[in-house]
Amino acid sequence: MGRFLRSVSTDTVDPRQYKNYQEYTSAGSYSFTVPAGVSRIRAIVVGAGGGGACSKTTYYGGNGGGGGGFAMGEYDVIPGQVLAITVGASGSGSSSNNTKAGNGGTSSVGSLLSATGGQGADGHGNSYSSGGAGGTGTGGTLFNRTGGTGGRGCYGSWGSGSENHGGGGGGSAGSWLGNGGNGGSVGFQSHYTAAGAGGGGIGGPGGNTTQWSQQSTSNYIAISGAGGGSGGAGGHGTDSGQISISSSNAMGYGNGGPAIDGSFATPLWGTHYSTAGIDLADFSSAASVVPKFYTAVTGSAGLLTVKAYSFATPRLLNCNGGGAAGVWGQSAALMGGNGGPGGGGSGGYCYTSNSSSHGGAGGFLGGGGGGGGYNANGGNGGHGGGGGGNGNYYGGTGGNGGNGGPGYVAIEW
Repeated sequence: MGRFLRSVSTDTVDPRQYKNYQEYTSAGSYSFTVPAGVSRIRAIVVGAGGGGACSKTTYYGGNGGGGGGFAMGEYDVIPGQVLAITVGASGSGSSSNNTKAGNGGTSSVGSLLSATGGQGADGHGNSYSSGGAGGTGTGGTLFNRTGGTGGRGCYGSWGSGSENHGGGGGGSAGSWLGNGGNGGSVGFQSHYTAAGAGGGGIGGPGGNTTQWSQQSTSNYIAISGAGGGSGGAGGHGTDSGQISISSSNAMGYGNGGPAIDGSFATPLWGTHYSTAGIDLADFSSAASVVPKFYTAVTGSAGLLTVKAYSFATPRLLNCNGGGAAGVWGQSAALMGGNGGPGGGGSGGYCYTSNSSSHGGAGGFLGGGGGGGGYNANGGNGGHGGGGGGNGNYYGGTGGNGGNGGPGYVAIEW
């Protein structure tokens, strides 16, 4: 599988084959006229993400939406030729109990290539429902990828009357790296606390949140699932029934999925938001910063030269970040963090009936994190990412599923 590797160049000559670009980031219909002197273009399309589901049924959390498909290719064109551009609309997250969320729309460039949107998630995380399936890319001469599947929300609890139920993470869009990362899933939830799962990233799935034993008031600590990153999977969440959690021994749980250079975000104790995903920005206004480039298709570790096939579009060139780290806390409601470019959002955390344990939003192409519990919304997907499933509370006090992200189209020449 091709890697999207960071590479720094001290050479002032830019060898990229394509140096100009036009991108389309909002749902709708557009047209692109091939400029004078241009006979070949590179086109990239991403389908919109599917919406996350809503559960207001006791013991169940909402499922995550599927990520959009991806296609990329090079095509011969004629100067003055007009290409029809379509950017798919976001799949809406569900706000009604156990109702399927909206599907994401298809993105396309004329008849050259297209990518369907991710599917909206089924209602809630019982054994008969599932997260939304990912969309598919077709017509790409370089890549045709499938978006990640949304994760399943909580499917049961201990039944003591104060339970929260976490939501599943949204799947990421497909990319040049491969098929999109699946959203994380939530297992059988414990008493008092719950935590949502992480959204998928383009380099790996979001972290699951599995809770193994019934908790008491003395050990209601938990870590939510982290978002996947462009360089790997998000860390899983857990609770104090699985491990004796303290500020000194929680390492390894809830680490954000790594960026393409291996760096990753780590959980911080008791913060209202989780640590955001790592963002490896390429361009800088600082005069002292040497321009950096990232290879778009293939390469090997340590390669430090600009490649002719590197992206011209900054949004794609910089899609190399990490997923958000999981939320770590107790006796509170904590919101998930937002993913970096290419990374998923992390799940929220909730103790009893505390509000605002919403899932974090996905970065560009990343899936949203699942809601933590009481009245919590799933996180919205980034462009092409699926929305996270909602969090829920005993008696049906649940939030809404997160919206999928809009589709995306870019043309380079």
